[in-house]
Amino acid sequence: MSSRVPVQILGSCATRDAFDYPFADCLDLLDYTARTSLASLVCNARIEQPVLNQIPSSFQRRMVKRDMSKQFWHRAASYQESVLIVDLVDDRFFLRRFEDGTGHTISAEYAKAKKYWSKDKSDVLRFSDEKFKNFWSEGFEKLSKLVESSANIQLLVNCVYFLPTAPDGINGAQQTQMMNKYLENRYDLFRSRFGDDALIEYPDTLLATDAGHKWGLAPYHYSEDAYRHFVEQVRQRI
Repeated sequence: MSSRVPVQILGSCATRDAFDYPFADCLDLLDYTARTSLASLVCNARIEQPVLNQIPSSFQRRMVKRDMSKQFWHRAASYQESVLIVDLVDDRFFLRRFEDGTGHTISAEYAKAKKYWSKDKSDVLRFSDEKFKNFWSEGFEKLSKLVESSANIQLLVNCVYFLPTAPDGINGAQQTQMMNKYLENRYDLFRSRFGDDALIEYPDTLLATDAGHKWGLAPYHYSEDAYRHFVEQVRQRI
């Protein structure tokens, strides 16, 4: 490898935001896939252009299209020697699963274009639903086999958790606790498959939110110290 470590992300801003700091200059971000989940990625592709046309941000439109097309698998198969960093923050989004086996992540951008959704019959699944977990397990197995069969990819899992930022509701203690219980279970699956060295974990006092974060206060927008810890952990594991 060169002095800068080539990195791919399958995850969210919880990982991507670390790359905006000068201390992340040792990492070279080559590819980033967000607004999806392993449960969505094992659905068949379905492109809905009317939905995409309603998303003004080119980045958000590109991410929603990647989720629709399941393009991650094609891109990952062509990754050269690099580190693939996974986080599961976007598992918080519901999954829209159609009867023909296609599916979409109901990300915030996708949800705003609901008027333009296909009228085809579909189920909406939450991360806590057994069907979602079953699809996720299929995606986990597919991802695991891809990594294990590749001589180019080193897998790391960014084991972040949600922190309550409101008295109640989706950002309150009850909902974040439910999400964290789900995350802990998923991380244990990665641990069983890839070992402790594949998991980037945080001391309890280090993972904290930041009211001054550039994207605003949210359960998965962390402090600079948390991002610094993440980058140092990546460097140590190469």
